[in-house]
Amino acid sequence: MPDAVREIADWCLKQDQSKQLQVKAGKRTIVLSFSPGTAPSYVNIYGRDITKENLLRAQLQQSQKLESIGTLGQWGSARDQQPDHGHHELRAVDPGWDG
Repeated sequence: MPDAVREIADWCLKQDQSKQLQVKAGKRTIVLSFSPGTAPSYVNIYGRDITKENLLRAQLQQSQKLESIGTLGQWGSARDQQPDHGHHELRAVDPGWDG
């Protein structure tokens, strides 16, 4: 048993609390959940592959970044259309608005 797993199992027994550990197994990411067992000196350990969840989370974050860059670009265009009177004012611009 790897040292980290043994240490967490011992901690769960002493504290009578659950704990999680995220580990890499090749290209996979696994979350190990440790919880004290019902019998003395036993710890239940469950593993769950979260590789796809992490991939989807990263894709969502990338999409949100691209969306925010697009929004900033629209704000920059609105600012650039305003006359410069020593101060700058931002306003939202509807891309379909002709005014």
